[in-house]
Amino acid sequence: MRTAPEVAGIPPAPRWPSHVDVSEPNAAGSRRYASAGESAWTGDAPLAGRGSRRFSEITWGGCGRLRHRRCDAPQGEIHVARTFTGFRPGALAFLRGIAENNDRDWFRQHALDYEREVREPFVAFLNDIAHELAERGLPLRASPRHGMFRIHRDVRFSHDKRPYKISAGAVSSRDGTRRSPGVVYVHVEPNNCFLAAGFYNMEPPLVTAFRDAVVENRETWRTTIAALAQYNLTLSQEHRLQRLPRGYDANLDEDLADVIRLKSFTVDRSLNVDAIVAPSLVETVADFAVEAMPLLEFGWRALDDHVGSDMAS
Repeated sequence: MRTAPEVAGIPPAPRWPSHVDVSEPNAAGSRRYASAGESAWTGDAPLAGRGSRRFSEITWGGCGRLRHRRCDAPQGEIHVARTFTGFRPGALAFLRGIAENNDRDWFRQHALDYEREVREPFVAFLNDIAHELAERGLPLRASPRHGMFRIHRDVRFSHDKRPYKISAGAVSSRDGTRRSPGVVYVHVEPNNCFLAAGFYNMEPPLVTAFRDAVVENRETWRTTIAALAQYNLTLSQEHRLQRLPRGYDANLDEDLADVIRLKSFTVDRSLNVDAIVAPSLVETVADFAVEAMPLLEFGWRALDDHVGSDMAS
């Protein structure tokens, strides 16, 4: 198991950025989320035409929001009864059925299957992952009420009028809601189960804030990419511009230019059916959250600083 830093008795917390140190398991055999101990966010490259913003220092507090906070955590181990036993084959069977019969009559006839095979296991999963994330000291919350996506599609402004989604999904985020930027996402769909983490489909000002952070703090960004690469995680190229957005230097280093062209900043990992049906899916997702944490921390810091500068102006 990989964990965040111990909260109790830690000295003044090391500076951001953080990475996952997998070289030395602790006495209990779990991996801990350790800091690289390097100074970061020095504004090493002013962004032409926008003005340079130097990010104030931040310390890792073990849980909760990363920005100048530390939350209290109980001493010792936490033992919570787990209820998630894995998604049964009926979950994928229902999703195959709704893909082939995407109409309200079919759904009404199989509504009980949806509740029993998809929704109830997802609720159990979110309850268990909430405890797992808290035990590891990760700044993520999971909420069955606010983190799970509805099966019903919003078709008001869509040409696709199919009433139901053909997959099930849920997120963990800093406040437990789907709208909070920076999430860990679980996607269940026949032949397409996966985990994802990062910043997806954000409002344009937040996308710009993330891009600016990459340019202004390029060495920190490269450290983040290197930390992700330890686990074979690379940024998705799914949502990408052909050209650099207006206002960015055409001579920008190619590795940075590749990131600036992106509209979303996410990593993902495929899951096979064995992982979905196993109770250990909870630990699998929590491990993935630890591995993706460098990206989440980088983005949270960029967006928090953007919000702070807007409030100060």
